[in-house]
Amino acid sequence: MIDSPNITPIPANWPKKVHEPEDYSAHTHWPKITLITPSFQQGKYIEDTILSVLNQGYPNLEYIIVDGGSTDETVTILKKYADKLTWWVSEKDKGQSDAINKGLTHATGEIFNWLCSDDMLMPGALKSIALAFLNPDTNIVCGWSRQFSESKDYGLACTTLYASIPEIFYVSHICQPATWFRMELFRKMAPLNIQLHYAMDSELWLQYLIAYGRNSIQEIPSVITAYRYHDASKTISLDYKFREDKLGLIYSILKVFKAPLFLCKTYQPFQRTDFHTKSITTSIHSDLPVTDILEYFTLEAISFSKVKRKYWLLICLLFYLVWLKPGRNIEAWKRMLKSKIAPKLFRS
Repeated sequence: MIDSPNITPIPANWPKKVHEPEDYSAHTHWPKITLITPSFQQGKYIEDTILSVLNQGYPNLEYIIVDGGSTDETVTILKKYADKLTWWVSEKDKGQSDAINKGLTHATGEIFNWLCSDDMLMPGALKSIALAFLNPDTNIVCGWSRQFSESKDYGLACTTLYASIPEIFYVSHICQPATWFRMELFRKMAPLNIQLHYAMDSELWLQYLIAYGRNSIQEIPSVITAYRYHDASKTISLDYKFREDKLGLIYSILKVFKAPLFLCKTYQPFQRTDFHTKSITTSIHSDLPVTDILEYFTLEAISFSKVKRKYWLLICLLFYLVWLKPGRNIEAWKRMLKSKIAPKLFRS
């Protein structure tokens, strides 16, 4: 993981006022960037979102807005900027994932992401993204996101690229607004899962990791987006739903890695995804330490079984843990027992 960039405030009057127009004279061709904004009842914020995109001044932009039939001021605002949008619609849909999928049918760009209708791009964001993708070996670009509310600055966030691959899988965190995809790759993983309303981005992230490992991911020290916290945002009001969706994703990971049924069933109550059935996940990247990844989730399942007092499952999981690493020495087992399996037994 690269060092965090300096936290700079959102410029005064941004995005309503263009401060210093970006200079695009260094290249004659800039890759086409497709940005989709899914929207529903965010009339209070969506104009800031639109202006933060248009005021980038990016010379090869495809901007699509898919609204779910809002009854607030959203449609009036969309009509105001209609001549500057590539395509927009306001009609009932099945949620955020469905809206993005609908927008993708009109997308023709080389680089892709979506930006929610209460968030903003930071000045110069599209230029930074485009420059990073000029490297032909790059499939994903990970930048940084400001997190803020009307009254507070929450600092910076980024996609967590830990040194350990098992940690990346276990945390499965993607800072979606600041993580951009080469469209050719994205279409291999599309469409988004409309069963997932909170972790569709994490599903994409895990699909990529399974198929490609950490290859072709470029981190840049640029603050790309400003992520807004407010009372009606899903992150604030429905945090527990994110957790449930994440647990459901683990079921698919385990199925891809051919984990035993008793381990998979630990996560089955949360299953809302079936990306393990998609063609991209039938081939596991050769560098993935599958045994280490399975160990992480087995340890979590052991915790579940202890809490729920499912002792027969606990015994099965403990035997599976031994089977995963039969060569582990006694001292290593003692450390694991003390720190991860039964820490309460060792409290003073």
